[in-house]
Amino acid sequence: MHPKSLNRLLRDNRWVRKNYRTDVAIMLLANAPSKTRIEGPVRVHYTEYYARQPKDLTNLAGAFKVIEDQIVRLGVLEDDNPKTVVDIKYAQHKVAKVSMQRVVIEIEQVNQQEQK
Repeated sequence: MHPKSLNRLLRDNRWVRKNYRTDVAIMLLANAPSKTRIEGPVRVHYTEYYARQPKDLTNLAGAFKVIEDQIVRLGVLEDDNPKTVVDIKYAQHKVAKVSMQRVVIEIEQVNQQEQK
């Protein structure tokens, strides 16, 4: 599954958006290495591997909003507020084929000394 850009997501009707959120939750459940809650504060890195067109940075961040909300809804993170998620990074890399497209989400706990 390739994340929808913010522009595309905003054009979808509410039923399409609801189905998309459900699909994202299913993909997260199927591919998560661990189902346990990760306690904050955390650093989150989202990396999208795309085959066709890169997203501009605003659309890239918007594309991961639905994914982040589903991570919280599934209980992997307690919340997505600034106290829990202290740093977010977005990246994208070109791949040769559409079949190689994927998303990698890395969630790393931050200890108190690193946070300061």
